[in-house]
Amino acid sequence: MIELVNVKKVFGDKVILDDISTKIEDGSVTTIIGPSGTGKSTLIRLINRLEELDGGDILYNGKSIYDKSFKLVELRKKVGMVFQQFNLFNNYSVLGNIIMPLRHVLKMKKSEAIEVAKHELERVGLIDFINHDVRNLSGGQKQRVAIARTLAMKPDVILFDEPTSALDPEMIGEVLDIIKSLAHDDITMIVVTHEMNFAKEISDKVIFLDEGKILKEGSSDDIFVNSGNERINKFLQNFNN
Repeated sequence: MIELVNVKKVFGDKVILDDISTKIEDGSVTTIIGPSGTGKSTLIRLINRLEELDGGDILYNGKSIYDKSFKLVELRKKVGMVFQQFNLFNNYSVLGNIIMPLRHVLKMKKSEAIEVAKHELERVGLIDFINHDVRNLSGGQKQRVAIARTLAMKPDVILFDEPTSALDPEMIGEVLDIIKSLAHDDITMIVVTHEMNFAKEISDKVIFLDEGKILKEGSSDDIFVNSGNERINKFLQNFNN
């Protein structure tokens, strides 16, 4: 579904991503792990064109997302994003946050948008909060609203940029459980995460980034059990201690 070909990203004189090539299969769950500051978030932002490439290409269903005929609004419809800091509209209710993109981007009738919103709020366990002010929600609830908003758009791919990094420890589990449930729905997901047990459990494929390069990629067992790589093993030991 998605292919990265020799992707390069530079900020100033620093190379953030260098010659990244990988493929993301339709319906798969891919996690991206590795040390902080190694380009994980930048990588998925490039897939949604929230950042622009400095080299290489990114293909979506075989077509470059940088082709002039590939409209950015169509990419954003097909590739949804869940951010670290929720990116909710604080002056709207829970319902308002979900129906706004349905009305403005998908041009959906209000009554239809409300029904879609209700369905997705049920899915994330927040239907009773439909009319609440998002400013009064917990961090975990805000992130679940953000996930419901993304699901409502019916994207082909969902990108998660460290979705639990802004949450208190006791709220992390509720968000991870929602993401795990989506893995059973054949939604293609790419997840940047520091939650190693979660990555080990959910991943069809794990990409280990280090210093802007793919150090290794493979199945969960390839990375977490039989990596055969001293750098990866040392990184994982820090989470197991």
